[in-house]
Amino acid sequence: MGRAVTKTQAKRTSLYRLNNLRTLSDAIKEENLEKYGADWHQCSIAGRECILVTASIVTNPVKWRDRIQELTGITVALKNETAMGVLLIPESSENVQSAWALCWGMGWLLLDQSKVDTFFGQRIALRLTDPDKLVSIIKKTLDEKAKVDQTSIPSGERVSRFGIEGIGEAVTKIVGKADLSEFSFAKNGSIHGSDSLKIPLGVSSDNLVEDLNRLVEIMARPIDPELEILEQLQNIKQKDSVRGELEDLLIQAIVDPSEASAVGIAFPMQVIENFARQETYRIRGAGARGIHSGIPELEDFRDLLRGVPKEECSKKLSSIKIQLFADGEARNAISREIPLRNWIAYEVDHQEKRYFLHEGDWYRIHGDYEERLNNSVEKIFAKSAPVELSPWRKGEDEAAYNMRVSGELKAKLTDRDFIRTKQNARGFEPCDIFTEKGELIHIKKAKSSSTLSHLFAQGENSAHSLSYDDEARREFKSKFGEEIDFENWRPKCVIFGICKPNGQLTSNSLFAFSKVTLHRAAFELEQRGIDVFVAPIEFQGSD
Repeated sequence: MGRAVTKTQAKRTSLYRLNNLRTLSDAIKEENLEKYGADWHQCSIAGRECILVTASIVTNPVKWRDRIQELTGITVALKNETAMGVLLIPESSENVQSAWALCWGMGWLLLDQSKVDTFFGQRIALRLTDPDKLVSIIKKTLDEKAKVDQTSIPSGERVSRFGIEGIGEAVTKIVGKADLSEFSFAKNGSIHGSDSLKIPLGVSSDNLVEDLNRLVEIMARPIDPELEILEQLQNIKQKDSVRGELEDLLIQAIVDPSEASAVGIAFPMQVIENFARQETYRIRGAGARGIHSGIPELEDFRDLLRGVPKEECSKKLSSIKIQLFADGEARNAISREIPLRNWIAYEVDHQEKRYFLHEGDWYRIHGDYEERLNNSVEKIFAKSAPVELSPWRKGEDEAAYNMRVSGELKAKLTDRDFIRTKQNARGFEPCDIFTEKGELIHIKKAKSSSTLSHLFAQGENSAHSLSYDDEARREFKSKFGEEIDFENWRPKCVIFGICKPNGQLTSNSLFAFSKVTLHRAAFELEQRGIDVFVAPIEFQGSD
């Protein structure tokens, strides 16, 4: 039952929640007080000792004053003033380790962002929003496009209408319609959830505190099963305090060889299309000189950080950069300079939660996400591939293996034979082996499963181009498809043949982000009627 409170007794408020406070004043970053010349006031709200902080940002003169003078010859005296206010209220009278921050104007700038509970707004929104009345969702996709999408349906709809696939998508903001009768608002209204919460809260002290207490209760409620998919993968923001703890664990894993199972090499998504052409790489920002052959290895990264104080290592991961080249002289660049951290795969359990590093960014796995991801990948591994790939012989490199197996299968060898079109000016490798039945086989020998995400993405990109790019299809036919009726042909089967010399390849042995890439590749391709298989290749001998 809602309280008998009229709408005029509640106003929409931007609310943050802060954790890990020693005192209430820890919620405000001290340097921000000096930067903005803030005023500090002690006050009391419904019997709780609170703090009000106010300040203004003054821009004098405004940035565009000189442009006016250039155009008109007239000198104007104008300034911008932006007010900010924060009211800090402890979550309870007995404990100030957690607190609320009601923000007005640009007040959030005063907060110590490392103390902000970055998922608070989403948690509340997902527990209050009517599952049939989602209005807007912003999500970040973990694939080679690394895109951020916002989908809005003003009238409100079910989650299925928002194109949420669930795996490899981190939701960052939710807007929905909710029954707010248990608050001072006393009726239905809209709710916005991200790192903050925008919701009508009581105007009077007593009603406000009662509403805040209700939010504590709501955080402990179970989420509607239909909305669980929106909470299962969460992006850890730059200022989140747990991010620093994860960085420390990452550095320890890199510099300590005994942690090798938890850390590995990842290939940034932006190099996927050109990776097969890569011959050399160059490192900048570490005093390194010269050109390096092949691809970076984990031991190379350990060498770069050896002797660097641990407190400086995290900065080095961003300042050291790697660039790939398609020639031995490092003149033909096929990538921009990419920070070292974007080349690292890492997974860790921390404080009873699972985290992983992808493209230099941190993510938390929540709920049954990991189980759903594992089930999806296990189903792909369980399917029997339509071709049998013979064992990989000791001393055989990838080129030799592809040549031998293409002969055994009476198939076309397409390894490192690139298709170039207007849409793919630098070219893409369609596959390594192309069979008479039109199967696209991609082959990889991988010491670590962390290196496989680029293979899965490459397979998806190739099949997509050969399905929808007519120029690519014509070029592919002229090179490899004389026996196939290309007027009607579209890729129907993609096979990933993978040899893991130092252990058996299973669905469980893949890094989480490699599983995400495989799942998304299979999902996208199977939506277009293209079957996807993983074919583990036996390795003969020791490597």
